[in-house]
Amino acid sequence: MQGSDFILGDEFRIDNSETPVRLEQAAGTLSTNERCLLFKLARDHYLGSGHMIDAGSFLGSSSLSLAEGLKANSLFRTIADRIASPIVAYEIGMLPAPPGAKTAITRHFGKYKYTLGESFVPILKENIAGHEDVIDLHIGDFLTETWPAEKPIEICFIDLARTNDLNVRCFQQLFPAFLPGRTLLVQQDFFFDRAPWIKVLMGYLEEHFEWLGQVGPSSLYRYRSQIPEEKYAIDPYTDIPAEQRIAYHQTAYHPGLSPRRQLPIALSHCYLLEACGGPREAMEELQTVRARFADLVSRLPNLRIRLDRAEAQFAKAVQPTKAAATKRAAVAATPSATTPDFSARSEAKRRVTQAIRDLTQAGNLMAHERQLDELYSQWTGLPWPGPENDRLRSEFAGARRAALRKLNEEKRAAGLQAPMRRPGGVRASSPRDLPPPSANPKTVGASGWISRLVARARRWLPSA
Repeated sequence: MQGSDFILGDEFRIDNSETPVRLEQAAGTLSTNERCLLFKLARDHYLGSGHMIDAGSFLGSSSLSLAEGLKANSLFRTIADRIASPIVAYEIGMLPAPPGAKTAITRHFGKYKYTLGESFVPILKENIAGHEDVIDLHIGDFLTETWPAEKPIEICFIDLARTNDLNVRCFQQLFPAFLPGRTLLVQQDFFFDRAPWIKVLMGYLEEHFEWLGQVGPSSLYRYRSQIPEEKYAIDPYTDIPAEQRIAYHQTAYHPGLSPRRQLPIALSHCYLLEACGGPREAMEELQTVRARFADLVSRLPNLRIRLDRAEAQFAKAVQPTKAAATKRAAVAATPSATTPDFSARSEAKRRVTQAIRDLTQAGNLMAHERQLDELYSQWTGLPWPGPENDRLRSEFAGARRAALRKLNEEKRAAGLQAPMRRPGGVRASSPRDLPPPSANPKTVGASGWISRLVARARRWLPSA
């Protein structure tokens, strides 16, 4: 079934005439179609085999949609007797004001006037009033939240993955509780151009999910097979080679997507190229995107603004690259210039990784937490080790994850809150981990592997 900005099978048919008036009138940023989808999932597909998660409630329209659908479910009474608060909602409760803002900035959401930097929790609670019996509302930073794998999740709505840290937190905390063949996942920010990590994650997990369709900026999936435990130890956006990240991202082009939805994916691809260390390649790809979608952009000014914003960001990143390349060329031309000792740099990084492994094996990491922090800082402060960088970073990331996992276990066993850290390695976009442009012309630059990948990706892209 294909309609106005949605693609869905008959099983998930959207009919806005069935949507309660209260849902349509509730303040929030979700489209009517997305509210209708959540209402239908809770009413027609929820069996009470697990909980429903609303990760990113904002003003409450998503929680309200699930609650209204749940109470219209023919199994509601049976479910309510078996599960206390079937809907678990998470929200940080405020939108930050821009740094340095001298005057209050306000936004209007329906009848509500909200000032950035203040709490909007009162608005949220007012919107979901009357459904407190089925909604367990958590206010705070989702990075501090945990969810036990043995507590099943049947429907999961994610609308907070605007950073990769939050994206990984959802993956590592919520996905282990999914039910194969049963759990339905809605990635609300899937078509957001500045969140390439969501596309990379879903490409990484492609064999475990069935894509069911698209509703506005949301993408709907069914969880079809168990994710192996070892996959949870990897953050695909930072821990795997750039070439594989780009390949995972390309799986986002699902059949039947309109140009309106293809463009944000293409722009997201540009941001991914920049994160992989290729701002120049990102800029070149952006010009291709402009040409492919010129007609659409001319009709939708908001898309032009997004393209202009990306171009300004890439241009700013390219300038330091030029300056650094010029400086390196001047140093290389100096007779006294010497080739860096990459073997010594690699050995220094190996020693730090081994020290982390030794501490982990010895146990009692709570007593050595400061030493672990010093080792993490020492590793990232070491100079670029040359061609072995990717392998060394992967080894370090694995050792760090193992240490953090054991430290968390020790703290939980001691009745303490686990540290607020994201397990994972050093970001691939960290300047310390990117090779200098002059280091190897076969790996970086207009004639390098990123350009070849871009050319190959263009052949994969559906025409606008």
